[in-house]
Amino acid sequence: MASDSELVAVCNFLNELSLTEIIRYDEDATWVETESNSDVESFVTDITTDEDDSDTDRQSRKTRRPKSEAERVRQREYDRKCRTKRKTITQTYREGFMNALNELIGLMHIRLARTEKETNMLSLAKKKGVVVSLADAVQQVTLNQGAIECIMSCASHWELYKNGDSGKFFLRGMAKDIRDMLDLLLELGEQLNVATVELKWRVEGRTTGVWV
Repeated sequence: MASDSELVAVCNFLNELSLTEIIRYDEDATWVETESNSDVESFVTDITTDEDDSDTDRQSRKTRRPKSEAERVRQREYDRKCRTKRKTITQTYREGFMNALNELIGLMHIRLARTEKETNMLSLAKKKGVVVSLADAVQQVTLNQGAIECIMSCASHWELYKNGDSGKFFLRGMAKDIRDMLDLLLELGEQLNVATVELKWRVEGRTTGVWV
């Protein structure tokens, strides 16, 4: 089914997404704005000497010159382009992460419904002594386990980074929404785990009936 392939794609995306990259660009977007305001080198620093400096070092400092107006304009333009690029990349990561979480929530509801339906079908087949194939049920168990692992990984990585040194930079303005989505996913994951255990229990033939 299409939802199965979508689930695999979303989980693969989230598993491969580097939250470190989001943090890095979040941090860059912060400090680069401050950094860009100091586009003129300190001429005072350039000509300040130290008693231990060599004549060569002192001469090097003295021969440096402050940036020309044209150089400062070019530097400001370069910094502006860097800020724009970083913000664009950060926004792309942010939107991709949140969209994937939101899509996973919808797919988890589908997973729960599919799992319960599969369990009911196997239960009914047992009661009637009907020979049934377990291929689809086994696939559902595998998909469920992959989805649950993906949710646990996302939640643990989120906690790791939010509680780390870079937490204050991490997806500011979106943190509450992401936390709410992760809490909902964890709740859905627990429900799916219970449903998966029951389905797996029936797949392993721990009730009477005919199996193939």
